[in-house]
Amino acid sequence: MHPSVSPVARFAVGLSLLAMAGLLSSCSSPSKPSQTGPEQTVSGQLADFATGAPVAGRRLTFGTRQTIADGNGRYTVVVPSGDYEVEIENEPARATMLLRTSPLRGDLFVNGGDCHSRYGLVVNRATGLPVSAANVRMAGDTKTGADGWYRLDAGCGSCGGCPTTMITVTAPGYVDFSTVVGRGVKQVVRLDLAIQPR
Repeated sequence: MHPSVSPVARFAVGLSLLAMAGLLSSCSSPSKPSQTGPEQTVSGQLADFATGAPVAGRRLTFGTRQTIADGNGRYTVVVPSGDYEVEIENEPARATMLLRTSPLRGDLFVNGGDCHSRYGLVVNRATGLPVSAANVRMAGDTKTGADGWYRLDAGCGSCGGCPTTMITVTAPGYVDFSTVVGRGVKQVVRLDLAIQPR
């Protein structure tokens, strides 16, 4: 900085730079939402990715709460509202579920093997409600149904050079959303997405 600038001005500029750094930090890596809101009832079915057949007896862990899929692969759990990385017994990756209101579709695929897919809900960031007719693009594109559900399959086997893969969501009345999925689309993973109303 130029030596003729007063110490007070230097201090003010320093504070502005710190504030800007904090703003950029909050945009690029938002803090994890708490799981202390009103309780939500989540129901869904565990299904085999290849066949769609129900998968029974697997344990699911939502934060501190657990449940086990019944003989028809169905489960129900009551949890505080919030965002969860759900562990599914014998599955390598965790599902990202945004449980901010109920009822929401809680279906989960298992036994993906060497196949690659992203699926889940697109929800309104402000209300937690599903967003219908949103366009979701990754390896191909699809539109969400009336319940906010999407599914994008990216085939099975090697991801080749595994380039960095983005998933994007656009919908009328919402800010365009984009996030990195990873290097290549690996595994079958539920990934709920929240988009901001304009």
